[in-house]
Amino acid sequence: MKLPIPSRVIEFISFYETADLNHDEKFALMSLIISSYDNYLSEGNFQESTWENIKKHLVRDMDLHRKTILYWSLVEEELDDCFCITPNMRQIFVP
Repeated sequence: MKLPIPSRVIEFISFYETADLNHDEKFALMSLIISSYDNYLSEGNFQESTWENIKKHLVRDMDLHRKTILYWSLVEEELDDCFCITPNMRQIFVP
């Protein structure tokens, strides 16, 4: 069984938007969201609106998620040796 479950990405995003979370909880939940969306992409799926929603939160909370963005961007690697979400993350990577 793959974890986290990609089909729950939207549910996780909704919880991120509505729950009263502290910084540590937001950080952990966004890590789960990104990992789940990467799994979703690895199964050959893509949903622009879901990515745009994730991206909105990453950009809005950039200070909190900068290290997460850097991790998933794999800036030192070639794209053929990266996560499925890496091209998306590189769109918002700010050195």
